[in-house]
Parts: sequence; structure tokens; C-alpha cells
Amino acid sequence: MSDECSWKEKILFKLKKGTKKEKVLDVVNRALEMDSEFLGKECLYGGLKDYLEDMYVKIIEERNCYFIDLNPHSGEGHDFGFEIKKKTGRIDKDSMMVGELISEPDDDEA
Repeated sequence: MSDECSWKEKILFKLKKGTKKEKVLDVVNRALEMDSEFLGKECLYGGLKDYLEDMYVKIIEERNCYFIDLNPHSGEGHDFGFEIKKKTGRIDKDSMMVGELISEPDDDEA
């Protein structure tokens, strides 16, 4: 399997019937590129392929947008969620959510 295909297989999609993954990936990556300055303020750099190095990526199709959910592989750190509007192909900056994941303490530490 080529590298180009393999990274795309790591993304979890929840799309409406008939929606093509390639089209969604194109819209999402274009939005990430156009709004890179905004995302950089949250320490998010690059595109989906870059995010997959450290995060699980989920793309959920909603009526008017694609919701992007990013969670760290380690289970610790910051998780992110934001919408990309279908009509504009841009990130809805008011939709940005940032949370902090903290691992549960070991029984010995409790």
C-alpha cells in the first residue's frame, strides 16, 4: 500500500451516504491550509497527514459542516474540535474547542 493511501486509511470518517472521502479530504486540507495562521495559534501546523503523526483524526459530516475531532495518541495533552463550513470551505473560528486530556493516576499514586 502506498504512503499516499495508508495515511488516509487512519482517519475515521462518519459521512452521509454518497459522500466521497476524497472530496471531503480535499475540502478539509484546503481549509487547513487557508486558515493555517489561525490554527498555528493553537499549535496546529500542517495538514491531516501531519496531524496523524501525533493524533487520532475523526471527520464527521453534519448538515452544514464537517466537524474535525483531533485527539492525541498518548491520551494526554490537548484535544481539538472545530467545524469547516461546507458553503465556504473555511474553518468556523467560533467553533474551535480545545480541551486537556489528563491520564488517570496509577493506583500506586492515588
